[in-house]
Amino acid sequence: MWFHGWRMGLTASGGLGGRRRAMARRSRLRPSRIRTGLLGFLLALPIVAGFAVVESRPTTPNDLSIADVRPAPEPPVPPTNAEPAHSPAAQPTPAADSPVPARSPTDLARGSVDPADPVPGVDLDLVELAEVPQPAISVPQPPSVEPEQLTGYVWPLRGARIHGWFAASDDGFIVLRGQRVHDGLDLATFCGHRVVAAHAGTVLYAGRAFHPYLGFDGPVDALYDHLRAGRDWMSLPRVVVIDDGNGYRSAYVHLGSHSVKPGDVVKAGDPIGKEGATGRASGCHLHYMLVRMDGPLVPVAGELVRKWDYPARVRERIDPMRVLSFKRNGAARKVPGVDPPKVPFRYVPPKVTPVPRMSRSEAGESHR
Repeated sequence: MWFHGWRMGLTASGGLGGRRRAMARRSRLRPSRIRTGLLGFLLALPIVAGFAVVESRPTTPNDLSIADVRPAPEPPVPPTNAEPAHSPAAQPTPAADSPVPARSPTDLARGSVDPADPVPGVDLDLVELAEVPQPAISVPQPPSVEPEQLTGYVWPLRGARIHGWFAASDDGFIVLRGQRVHDGLDLATFCGHRVVAAHAGTVLYAGRAFHPYLGFDGPVDALYDHLRAGRDWMSLPRVVVIDDGNGYRSAYVHLGSHSVKPGDVVKAGDPIGKEGATGRASGCHLHYMLVRMDGPLVPVAGELVRKWDYPARVRERIDPMRVLSFKRNGAARKVPGVDPPKVPFRYVPPKVTPVPRMSRSEAGESHR
């Protein structure tokens, strides 16, 4: 029976030769299957390696869920021997909810509080504003000459771009020719760029309470009272004021920091601070201002006088371009679309109409 079945198998497959041909066909398929399996293994290898890297990566705070972010329990503190009552280590510590005595900037200014001790809510840079400062350095003021005759001025910010000219502006500080005028030159490079002295001179002030040094015709107590009442000290920029020794003073406004102190003698080009955006600045830049200390008094913008209690008049501001030149090293560049005024703004004294003199006959008639 088995022999018959074997013969039937050979007959169905075409005899012994047919069986060998079928086995040969199956053997020819095996290499392709091996290649397919090897290719799949190679493709899967990077994915497996990636999962291994992810699993071995250290956990970061961003990977933690809210439930995982819990404060770690503090280790138990071993009991220690109690200190005697007279020991300094046994001084009572105030409770967490006990009131902390208020320490004002005035206390710091008067030296009743250690400035090295941090005071919550008090900016030590603004301590000087607790009281209205008074000019402490006296520098002889020679009579000034016209700005075009001045020499020795350099650009206070090298390679800057001019983003604001001494020109008419809706938020200008002074009034000339019946218009509000931006009273300086706005120069910009990048935050933290070195600012240098534009002229040799003596540092009069470095800080935020700079107003007494810029030639107002009256005290600034009302302005400081207004700022103190509204706690608006941060609206004041950080400023360095330098007496140039020629009847003019240079003011460097919106500094991020300053590296000079009152009494320092500087030369043109000496570093005095860093470009910043302190005060009401929209971005890092330097507002360079030139004040003629024996010049005429010009009006302060009425809105500032009414809203902030500024004095009504201040000494003449000079266009810095009258002492700076685009031909010097480090000169600033113009910004397309920010053009200088076609007619430079200068102080023009008001015309005084002379009173006509009367003749003797007219004088005699008036006495009758």
